Amino acid sequence: MYEIYYLLENIQYVDRPLWDATRILSLFIAQKFCKKQLKLKDLFALPWDNQVKLIDLDPSLFEQNKEV
Repeated sequence: MYEIYYLLENIQYVDRPLWDATRILSLFIAQKFCKKQLKLKDLFALPWDNQVKLIDLDPSLFEQNKEV
């Protein structure tokens, strides 16, 4: 049962490759009719565009790099 929470939490990302492909195709079509250079995020935003990945760093790594 404890795994269901994680499955449901990330269910929105199942179709991520399909949404990214749709956005790229839309960009190619829209770019033909636009003088300005468009970016992927100019067309429409997706939920995972603004996510920041947080990385837990070990403080001992900083100490090792200071020594070098």
